Amino acid sequence: MSHAVYNGTSARKGAAARGAITTLITQSVRLVVMFGGLAVMGRILGPSTYGLVAMAMALLGIGEVLRESGLLAAAVQASQLTVKQRDNLFWINGAVGIFLCVIFAAGSPLVALLYGDGRLVALTSFLGLQFLFSGFQTQFQAALTRQLRFLALSLSDLVAQVAAVAIGIGLALSGFGYWAIGVQLVSQQALLLAARWLLAGFIPGLPSREAGMRDLLRYGVTLSGTQLMVYFSRSIDSVLVGAIAGGRALGYYSRASQLTQAPLAQGLGPLTSVALPLLSVARADRVSYIAKVNETSAAVCYVFVGSFGLAISAAPCVVPWVFGSDWSGVTPLFQILAVGGMFQAAGYVSYWVFLAEAATSTHLRISFLTRVAAVAALVGGSAWGSLGVAVGYAVGMALTWPMVWLGASRVSGISAGVQLRVGASVVAAALMAATVGLIAADKFANSPTSALVVGTAAWGVVYHLSLAAVPSARGALVPLVRRLPGVYGRAGT
Repeated sequence: MSHAVYNGTSARKGAAARGAITTLITQSVRLVVMFGGLAVMGRILGPSTYGLVAMAMALLGIGEVLRESGLLAAAVQASQLTVKQRDNLFWINGAVGIFLCVIFAAGSPLVALLYGDGRLVALTSFLGLQFLFSGFQTQFQAALTRQLRFLALSLSDLVAQVAAVAIGIGLALSGFGYWAIGVQLVSQQALLLAARWLLAGFIPGLPSREAGMRDLLRYGVTLSGTQLMVYFSRSIDSVLVGAIAGGRALGYYSRASQLTQAPLAQGLGPLTSVALPLLSVARADRVSYIAKVNETSAAVCYVFVGSFGLAISAAPCVVPWVFGSDWSGVTPLFQILAVGGMFQAAGYVSYWVFLAEAATSTHLRISFLTRVAAVAALVGGSAWGSLGVAVGYAVGMALTWPMVWLGASRVSGISAGVQLRVGASVVAAALMAATVGLIAADKFANSPTSALVVGTAAWGVVYHLSLAAVPSARGALVPLVRRLPGVYGRAGT
């Protein structure tokens, strides 16, 4: 199988620039679609219904990590991938998906027993069908990524989501209750499989014993171990809230968590497909590689950490307006969780470094340490209910942020000190701007609309003035801003 996309530095850079911009635009549209669907269905179904689905999804997410088994990234980062290797990976992912589908159907009574709700037996079994479709989809996604077909990846995501949201809203309006959410989630994976199969344009052959799978499987196993620990540490909060406070409280918490994770999952997650092949090749020139990582990390901090600050400021106005007064309990939870989201965003590029360096074993060891700290913070906070769990999450993310960069620096030569200084400056500026925005909206506005306008304006002024006043942030961001016209120029070629 030829992979000419890895040949030609200028062509690769142009494709990466186009891919990054295309992905960001498409994922922005997906966020709008997602929030629109949540707003409409949330008003129809209410917090308790979403809490019920969240009970099942908290455990099903573990299966999603196992379903991929790290083999998506293994296929993407490989310098050469033969047809036999590709086909074997397809069948491995598919077999794992089928296995997980059966396992979660068999284990659904235990999920119902954990939460004390018999409806979870049928719901968990049905939601397990996601593994069947997503398992067979994985290597079609990998093939499109290796070919740098980012527009195809983004559009398939968008089309599947729009169609699934439409299905979910239709079923919710027809009185299907929590099944509307379940069918939406499963249909999205089925539609994504169909779209990417057509776009990838290949029919997998039979498995082969002569493909040479050892390195790919070793990479995948260690990466999936890391992903499993990360998922467990990020999902135990929902399990704690559901077990301690019940379905309605979990409905609030899961919505707040979903709003926090959406920018990372819909923005930075898909950008991994752009960053990984580019960084994997860029390692040959270490000076350029380190500069590229520093620049990318600064850009991610500026955009995503700043966005979380704006969201904290705007949440008291936006959450009741978008989701309705019945969801007012989401606001304080989201504001706390968004602080944790800032530290997640500040450390996200370290994950790309581990993947590009093929340092999955080191990543596994670092992740074990960081996840222990994160889980300890969550469990400690659970004594104070859902708000305490949210605080524990934010504290856990703050503790893990320097640890992941210290680990990444060991395998790449990237300066952890540079990353931490820039990240700390941006987080501090975002928190200060969010605080000023909240105070300004409270003191100088007399309606939700004016509060949103005043708070946003105050946030923007304080955020950018704060960054301009800090040398480390200014030194990282000013060169990036100066290069933007060139990036957009290459994207248009």
